[in-house]
Amino acid sequence: MKDTGAFCQLFIISAVLCFSCVCGGCMEPGEPENTSRLVVSVTLAAQEELVRSVGGDRVDVVVLLPGNADPHSFEPQASQMVNVSRSDLYFRIGEGLLPFEDRVVSRLGGISGDLLVVDTSEGIEFIRDPGGGEADPHTWLSLRNAGIMVDTICEALVSRDPSGEEYYSSNRDAYRARLESLDNEIAKDFSDVHTRVFIVMHPAWGYFARDYNLTQLYIQTGGKEATAQDLEDIIAVARSEKIHTIFAEPQFSTRGAEMVAREIDGRVEVLDPMAPGYLANMDLVAEKIRRSMQE
Repeated sequence: MKDTGAFCQLFIISAVLCFSCVCGGCMEPGEPENTSRLVVSVTLAAQEELVRSVGGDRVDVVVLLPGNADPHSFEPQASQMVNVSRSDLYFRIGEGLLPFEDRVVSRLGGISGDLLVVDTSEGIEFIRDPGGGEADPHTWLSLRNAGIMVDTICEALVSRDPSGEEYYSSNRDAYRARLESLDNEIAKDFSDVHTRVFIVMHPAWGYFARDYNLTQLYIQTGGKEATAQDLEDIIAVARSEKIHTIFAEPQFSTRGAEMVAREIDGRVEVLDPMAPGYLANMDLVAEKIRRSMQE
C-alpha cells in the first residue's frame, strides 16, 4: 500500500506541474508577460525600429500605416483607430506634418483613455518651402533627426514606465551610437562623388540631402505633376551633371520618372521612405544615391 500511495502522490504532483506549464505558456524564466509591456503605436513602419531599439522587450509595437500606402492621402480604418486608442503611447511624426495624423489625434480625443500622444519631430529644425511655408514632413529620413527622435521616445517611455529608465537609457545610447556610426560612414562616402545632385520623383529626401550637403531635384510635389518647363529644366540639369538615374518611390506612380529617364537615356530606381528596418534602409538609400553620383 505504501508503494501505491507514493505512486498516486507522484502522479498528482506531475499533473499539477504539467497543468501549470500549459496555463503559463511554458514561458522561459525572465520572459515578460504581454500584459506587463507597454503597447506603443507608431505612424510608420520606419519608426518601429526606433521604438523597439529603445523599448526592447518592455514594449509591443503597432504600426498604423501600411507600407504601400500614401501617407499624404491615407485614411485609417475603424479597427486601426481602435488599436491606437488601446495603446499606452502613440508616437506620431509631428503636428501639422501629415494631415491624416492630425485627424487621427482629433478622433482619438473622444475614444482613448489614458493614451499619451508624443510628437517625435519636436526639437527638429524643419525644412520649409521658400518664403517660410509648410514644413517638409519627411523628418525621419535623416539619421541625425532620428537621433533626436530616439531621445524623445526614451523620455516618453520613461514617463510611462519609470522603473525601466536605466534599461531604456542604455538601449537609447546603444542605438544612438549605431545611428552616429552610419551617419559618419555615409558622410565619408559622399566626400568624393562627381556631382552632388540627385533627381527624385517625390521630394522625400530633403533632410537626407541637407545632412550631406546634397541637392535634391524633384519632378512632382504636392501631388501635382511637373510642368513641361520643369521637366525641360530637370532634363537639362541631368545632362549637365551626367546623371543617369531617376529615383521613384513604391507609393507613387513612376510615370514622370520614366519619362525623364528616357530623355536622358537613363533608368529608374526605387527608394522607399516607408520601409521597415530603419538603419538597413537608410544604408541602402545612401548607397543607391552615392552610386548614381559616380556613374
